[in-house]
Amino acid sequence: MRVRPRRAKPAPTAVRVGRVAAPALAVGALITTAAVTAWPSTSLQAVPLDDVRPSAVASAPAPANAAARAAQAARSNRSEVRPSLSAGDEKAAMVESARERAIEIAADEAKAAEKAAKAAAKKEAARKAAELADSVIGSRYTTSAVKLRTTPSKKAKSVEIIGEAKKIKVTETVRKGYRQVVVDGKARWVTDDYLSKKKPSAEETAGISDASCGKSSGIESGLVSNGVKAYRAMCAAFPQVSSFGGRRSSNDFHGSGQAIDAMISDSKAGWRLANWVRANASRLGVSEVIYSQKIWTVQRSGEGWRGMSDRGSSTANHYDHVHVSVY
Repeated sequence: MRVRPRRAKPAPTAVRVGRVAAPALAVGALITTAAVTAWPSTSLQAVPLDDVRPSAVASAPAPANAAARAAQAARSNRSEVRPSLSAGDEKAAMVESARERAIEIAADEAKAAEKAAKAAAKKEAARKAAELADSVIGSRYTTSAVKLRTTPSKKAKSVEIIGEAKKIKVTETVRKGYRQVVVDGKARWVTDDYLSKKKPSAEETAGISDASCGKSSGIESGLVSNGVKAYRAMCAAFPQVSSFGGRRSSNDFHGSGQAIDAMISDSKAGWRLANWVRANASRLGVSEVIYSQKIWTVQRSGEGWRGMSDRGSSTANHYDHVHVSVY
């Protein structure tokens, strides 16, 4: 009987792994040693951010619009990292810069135009003021308080009231019964009939008096209220009047107690009285004044004194008295 040789007992797993791993570890150690030996001896150094070239910096996502891209470029300029812009971005930046410059230029031009317009307006105002001053022909006195109007019309705006006996500059321009005057360098208009070349006397500028008058006894009983007012005012302001006439039997204003006759022989005093009554017509309730064959009425006040037809005698033509009618 053949005896088989006894088989060797298998080595443990750890021993078998070690048999393979040991040579591999040895080879790895040799390779590592060789690599460390061959590596440069210079140590690594920190590199400043500013020295990093654009190519070494990871590119950030591009903004969605040109304005944002321009802002990113500006930030890059401040940090001295200047990423290159595309041709489209550069064009958008140039367009935006040109637009801003155009706005600046337009604003400068607008300011210059406004300044030029103000200068031209000032020059034109000075020219008109000089022209108006050259048109003045002299002065007149107001015979009563008058309204200064902006245009020669009764409906025109009144900007000021000038008292009686005041001296104002006038031009030769008269329209619709209004004369152009110059007050504080401005053109204004005044009813021409209320202006006189001579300064009114004290009696002409006297106020309205309500004192009783003893020159014509019993006259007041036949007069309406405005007739009494006019009678007393004329009596107090003009002592040159010798007597007064009032209500009488007639078909005119005298018959209704709405008229007074102021008898006066001095024609100069007579005209002063007539003009004074006319100037105070609104305060006395006067509707018409007649003297020296001339008549003035409230309804046609803008026409001034108007001529009357010859009635045949001095009294009928009102040369010896001033006739006053009231409402």
